[in-house]
Amino acid sequence: MHCLNCRAAGIWTLASVVALLAGCGGQAYEDALQKRAKQLGREAPFLALNDTPQPINETTATVRLPKVFTGAPFAAGSADPKNQKPVSPERYQPPFLPLPGFKLCFEIAVATKDGSATLPCYCYLAATPGDGPTIEKGIVAKLKEAFPDQEPAWETVSCEAPNDAAAVPCRKLHLQGEQRFDIVPLNGEIIERQLPGTFELWHIDGPGKHIFIGWRIPEKLEADIHLCDSGDKSLASLTAGSIVFGTVMAPPVALPPAPGQEKK
Repeated sequence: MHCLNCRAAGIWTLASVVALLAGCGGQAYEDALQKRAKQLGREAPFLALNDTPQPINETTATVRLPKVFTGAPFAAGSADPKNQKPVSPERYQPPFLPLPGFKLCFEIAVATKDGSATLPCYCYLAATPGDGPTIEKGIVAKLKEAFPDQEPAWETVSCEAPNDAAAVPCRKLHLQGEQRFDIVPLNGEIIERQLPGTFELWHIDGPGKHIFIGWRIPEKLEADIHLCDSGDKSLASLTAGSIVFGTVMAPPVALPPAPGQEKK
């Protein structure tokens, strides 16, 4: 009888341990599940960005650009793929602000929701050494000349990063006003139009270089492409949050040969 009681007690103790371990395991599983759900929720907005990072020429930085920005970029001296004519600086750079250390421009054409027009949007990448506050002051001075009725100012922001990486500290400048947009028709010459639009410039202090990511979008497209919306889920904010600094420097962009210098 005593032995039976001992055996029963042993079985009860073993059952208690198993139950206890199962309970701990269940809690650990629940914690892991919640952590993964939180991580997926954090990563979800970044699905709007390309998986393949874009190198910023002559820096160690890469960024993930929005998927809507497709096609080859422009650089100083690039030719328009449609007519092979040189792209004007007012098209591959903001027409009112030559960016210090300009590297690349990405241009897309987007149809308005009502189908009345196809308008361009731009993304600019630039990188330059120097003193950050001095560069920022120079940019503000240029913008005040171009937009005398505006008061452009830098603000400090923090951009969420994917994959639980640390948030990226940035400086941002947001401006709205009439500005030139180059409309590229399927056939015919480029049309220059003054349209209400948004210009946004993001400044990220990197190792040895100040990185600038610029955006321009006509007002008519802002509701369709959340490029420069307020908040931390705009495409501009997500792109800034995706910046990564490595150890390998990206080479300069390969430009097409100038007219008359093509290989024979």
